[in-house]
This record gives sequence, C-alpha cells and structure tokens, in this order.
Amino acid sequence: MKKYILLPLMLMATACLNDIKYSPKDIEPKIVINSIMNTGDTVHRVFVSISNHKNVLPPESGKLNLRVTVNGEPVSSAEKKDPYGRVKTFKEFQFKAELGPGDKIGIVADYGRLQASAECTALQPASISKADTLSGKTVIEGENKDVMRFRVRLKDRQGEKNWYRITMGRKNEAFSENEGEKLSEGETLINIIGKEDYLLDDGTANETNDLFWMTSPNKYKVFNDSQFADSEYDMKIMALTSDIMGSSFDKFPSYDEFYLHTHININLMSIDEMTFKYLKELSALTSDDYDTFLMEAINLEQNVKGGLGFVSIATPYTFTVTLPVRKFKSILYNPH
Repeated sequence: MKKYILLPLMLMATACLNDIKYSPKDIEPKIVINSIMNTGDTVHRVFVSISNHKNVLPPESGKLNLRVTVNGEPVSSAEKKDPYGRVKTFKEFQFKAELGPGDKIGIVADYGRLQASAECTALQPASISKADTLSGKTVIEGENKDVMRFRVRLKDRQGEKNWYRITMGRKNEAFSENEGEKLSEGETLINIIGKEDYLLDDGTANETNDLFWMTSPNKYKVFNDSQFADSEYDMKIMALTSDIMGSSFDKFPSYDEFYLHTHININLMSIDEMTFKYLKELSALTSDDYDTFLMEAINLEQNVKGGLGFVSIATPYTFTVTLPVRKFKSILYNPH
C-alpha cells in the first residue's frame, strides 16, 4: 500500500523542478539615492551609492554629478568628507536651503551613462494644542523603570487622509547663573516608548490583513488619522526619566555652580503615505524578530526613477515643554 502512495508523491516532486537561467553579470548597475529631509532644517543630507550584481559601492570620485532643485531653482550641493577617512558604501552630499510647506524638491544624479532622479513635496503641518506630563514607573524588559508620561493633544489636518510620525528631543542650555552667561548647549533625540497608546503600539490603523504587520515593532512611531480624522486625539507617550532629564553634560572648571535649562521638544511630523509605508517596512526589516527564512520577504518602498532608493520630506510642528531649572555644583571647579 505504501508503494502506491509514495510513487505519485515522487512523481509530483520531480514534475515541479524547472531550470531558471540567472546571469547576474547582465544586471545593469543602478544609482541609489536616499534622503529623508525635514522642513525647518537648514542643512539637508543626500546619500548616493552605486549598486551592481555583487555589492553596493560609493561612486568614484569625480564621476558623479548631483543636481538639487527647490521649486525648479537650482541649489548648490557639496560632498561631505568623512573626517576620519572611514570607508563607506555611500557618499554623503549636503545642500543648504530653508524649506517650507509646499516646497518641491528635485534630485538628479548622473554617473556616466546612468541617471536617477526623485521628487518630493513638503506637506502642510498639523498641530499640537497642549501636552500634560506625569512622573511614574513602568515595566521594561522585566524591570521597573522611572518614566515621564506625556498626554499630547494632536489636531488633524482637515479634509484629507493624513499620515504622521511623532518624535521627541531634549535641548539643554547651561548658564553661569539663572539668566547669566550661556556656557554651552546641546540637543539629543529621546527614545519614545509608545506601548500605552494603541496607535503607536502597532502603527495603526493597520491597512492590510497581513499578520506580520500586526506583530512588527513600530520603531519610527508612525501612525495615520483613521481614528481621529478631522478632529483631535490625546496620544499617550512616555520616555525614561534618565533620557528626559539627562545629565549636566558639561563640567565647567571656571565656575563653582551652574544652572541647567531643559526643554523637551515634541515633534508631530506630517508625512505622505509612501513614507509611512517605508518607515513601517524599515522598522520590520531591522527588527530582531524578523526571520528571513520563516517570514515573507520585505520590499522597501522606492520612488527613485531610473535607480533605487527613497527620497522624502517631513513637515514638523513642534510643541515645547520646559522643565524647571536645575542647579548643579561643578565637580571640576578650581578657584585658582
């Protein structure tokens, strides 16, 4: 009986085999352009690589011509050299421009007979009307951690479907006395913990029935307005108290004491649908839970014509929470 069962199975297995001719050397090299810009920034970065059948390499010096336009007007760009001379798979270019809502950015790269181009347009901003704070604790990786919670009231852009990203940063300013000489300042990004808000917990509203997206992390804190279209929404986010408060970050031997002003900037970024999908896919691809053998392949969104890569621009609305001024004693103070 077993012979009658196994023979058809063996025939079926052999019948499914096909030879597929694959000649990687015949694949045309591609220019790769990647850039995610923000309005409000004055310096913008563009990363360019050359992809061939073997690997990804930086363009050869002197062969790449990069052109940037803002609303059709050319803007000069320059390669940024690595100060440490490190070997990278790309070259970084920078251009200066004060970009605002409605501005259209174009990037064209020529490399020998290859050409690639991309365009993106800055959206109008949404807004944040208020933010409340509360200190507390939460469990992170099995440990109780001190956190600061924020309830942030978001106001949706009216009359259209919208996609957003929320980020947070800390700006510290040190003064010799409460309103005296500024000694230094610095800005740092803060990791947002979004597990208490269902929009951030999975990047909802999930627009596919793909089970994988339902379980993937939302590393870049993206979401859409399907749950609060044309209205407001109180988003619940938090961050480690150590990240919020930071440290004195500078020691000043010429001063016995100094004062630290801390400002927390909450940024609501207006992005387009393609950027939303790209950041979701990138979040899943870089997740520790992603298994290339067990899970389906992830194809990152691309919008570069004639090449590969992704170019976009976000429009932030920033709401600032100012913390009470803190006084520090300098451990390096030397009166002599």
